[in-house]
Amino acid sequence: MNAREFFDKVCEMRTAQKVYYANRKCGDPAKVRELLLKATGLEKEIDNEILRVVQIIDRKNNESNENA
Repeated sequence: MNAREFFDKVCEMRTAQKVYYANRKCGDPAKVRELLLKATGLEKEIDNEILRVVQIIDRKNNESNENA
């Protein structure tokens, strides 16, 4: 995922979170659950991307330390 895709995905996640929180106490429980699952699914995607990038950075740092 490039920087623009990450930004867009974070925006999508925040929108899903806001929709969930705005509707969590009113409405159909099945719909609320669907909104929650969408928000948490997007959060997991973001968490996975952050972990992927951290691992790349760590790998590059380790390679730099080995070459120093």
